Amino acid sequence: MEKVQSIGFIGGGMMAGAILDGMVNRMKKNPTEIFVSERRQERCDELHDMYGVSASTSADSFIGNVDAVLLAVKPQALDAALDEIASKVKSDARIISIVAGVPLARLEKAFPGHPIVRVMPNTPLSVGEGMSAYTFNDAAEAVKDTTAEEIFSSCGKAVKVAESLMDAVTGLSGSGPAYALLMHCQTAVLWQGFHVIMHESWRHRLFWVPQKWYLRQESILMLCGMRSLLLQERLLQVYVLWSSRGYAVPLLMRLWLQPAVLKSWGN
Repeated sequence: MEKVQSIGFIGGGMMAGAILDGMVNRMKKNPTEIFVSERRQERCDELHDMYGVSASTSADSFIGNVDAVLLAVKPQALDAALDEIASKVKSDARIISIVAGVPLARLEKAFPGHPIVRVMPNTPLSVGEGMSAYTFNDAAEAVKDTTAEEIFSSCGKAVKVAESLMDAVTGLSGSGPAYALLMHCQTAVLWQGFHVIMHESWRHRLFWVPQKWYLRQESILMLCGMRSLLLQERLLQVYVLWSSRGYAVPLLMRLWLQPAVLKSWGN
């Protein structure tokens, strides 16, 4: 299959901007071959000024001519985007989607016969350190298309997985960095409290139950060595399982996970 020359973005938000940064500044893609459709004119102007790409509030000017289309809209905006562009793309255009939770089957209904790649990137993409997982439909598999791998490798690393794993990837890789950041922020706050509030009884009075659990977990990490790694693994397994099924993980931790873990450790 011929190498992609031109690509059109449907959606120009923060993730699209991070991908553009990788394509223009690290992949060295010619900005004149990149087009963006974004409903906010001020964002169009911003993307044009930053990367030199052609950006407009409508895809009509490029959608019928580009070799690849990258869907970068929010899930709730996907239906409207598909209604606007599905019938206008080139017959052999590659379709790349970073829309969370949208399976290949749904995209194949909108773009029958097209090579389609479903990608799950994550927020470190914005600093060139992303970890993206991608999966092919049968048409993309048949032509061994490397477009998505090249694009997302320019923003970090990319790995091919089976579509059956994409929901777990969404929970672990897609949402994981934010969860890890939350844990680090909690730890930073608590350790700062150690320096300010040294009396044990004051600390217990000033941190309510959810905060107290994080304090205990951090203590386990410091005092229990290898056993703490097993606890972390258990937390991670439950986090991935439930987040991939769409449940509110912090609520589950509060109602079931944290009492169960603390009890297992003799608390």
